[in-house]
Amino acid sequence: SMQKVGICNTIASLGSAWTAQQFESLKRYATKLCFLPDADEIKSGEKYGTGIKKVMVNGLLAIRNGFSVSVREIPLGKGNSKQDPGSYITGKPIYNDLEEEDFITWYAKYIFDDCETTDDKSRAINTICSMVATLKDDVKEEMYVSKLQDIYKNKNILYFDNLQ
Repeated sequence: SMQKVGICNTIASLGSAWTAQQFESLKRYATKLCFLPDADEIKSGEKYGTGIKKVMVNGLLAIRNGFSVSVREIPLGKGNSKQDPGSYITGKPIYNDLEEEDFITWYAKYIFDDCETTDDKSRAINTICSMVATLKDDVKEEMYVSKLQDIYKNKNILYFDNLQ
């Protein structure tokens, strides 16, 4: 449906479980991926909707497979109902109005918001550090470390001295 409104180079996975083999196949066509998760109502006792949870997993796998990854989130529908990109994005202007966020900083936002204990913070930092280290690019690592430290400086939780 996005191709119908002029947004080409799109794939609807028709499911949420991507594989390393699928990402390897995509490498022939692109080096950058932008995920558009479904906007799902958050179920009782859960922290995120299903679309967000799946992008967290698939985005990390895409990074590990060498892609530059970003995310554009769509809002929930009326009455906090589920909404998917195919029905929400009815034209390029709507797509262009969605903020595109770098995956690593997007992911960090979600997991750091959930940190309640020192152990939570430690797990979050280790997850982000391992993601940044996966990039195997010193310049990008420094840029991410600087950006994350700047974003979370008031939370006093990021100390990225050594990613290796």
